[in-house]
Amino acid sequence: MAKLYVGDLHADVTNLDLFNAFIECEGLEAVLVCRDSSTGRSLCYGYVKFYHHDYAERAIEVKNHSTLKGKAIRVSWPRRDSDVRRSKPAYVFIKNLNDTIDSAKLEEIFQKFGNILSCKVAVSEDGRSKGCGFVQFETEDSASAAIEELNESEVGGKQIYVGKPSPDEIYTNLFIKNLDLDISEEHLREKCSEFGKIISLGIPKDKNGGSKGSGYVNFENPDDARRAVEAMNESKLGCKILHVARAQQKTERKGVTRKEDRQAQSQLNHAQGFAGPTGSSA
Repeated sequence: MAKLYVGDLHADVTNLDLFNAFIECEGLEAVLVCRDSSTGRSLCYGYVKFYHHDYAERAIEVKNHSTLKGKAIRVSWPRRDSDVRRSKPAYVFIKNLNDTIDSAKLEEIFQKFGNILSCKVAVSEDGRSKGCGFVQFETEDSASAAIEELNESEVGGKQIYVGKPSPDEIYTNLFIKNLDLDISEEHLREKCSEFGKIISLGIPKDKNGGSKGSGYVNFENPDDARRAVEAMNESKLGCKILHVARAQQKTERKGVTRKEDRQAQSQLNHAQGFAGPTGSSA
């Protein structure tokens, strides 16, 4: 294997830009920025091919987390989409990071525990660290070892907290409601691919083959999914305002519904306790 995956590309990066970014690496053979087949718009990821595995391995060391057109890019060995869908996410979530720790330093801290598939420090729009991040390992054993050794340890002068993320902290699946009925999967893919690589996407159909007005998107990277929620929720697509959020499991939705029902009943009981027969205060 001498081909590398390059993610988190700026939408304006061209094949020439990608080639120039890697020309310093020995053994460069070819590059490709992946684009939507119908619109030609960048899918914000691509591939770089080398003549030998050793050249590719060295390129990861040199170019991973480097900057291209103002964005830190992610360089790694490629994984097939089927592998991503079958694998169980082995994420760890890190809080209370020193603001001097970027994604490259975070990966350096965690790499001794096993093969890292992705690593990201959350940043604000001005590029400043939010003091938290995530690491996705290839195996659950690696994630467990990292938690056991680094949780409540001191890194960069601050005590960090490392643990398994809650669903609200790390997610890749999004549910989209209030879609125009004439929005196609191709149109939705074009819109969502602005934020990163998509593993799967669909719009459920009714018995007549028409859209049900909702859809789902599964991103490869949780940071891309989070950015998609922030950008697309309450935005307009077609003639309607979208509602975009983390996709919840059926058991989660039932739990939320039961909680809302209990809250509503509690408020009703409270109101009845303070109101007279005519609805005025007792």
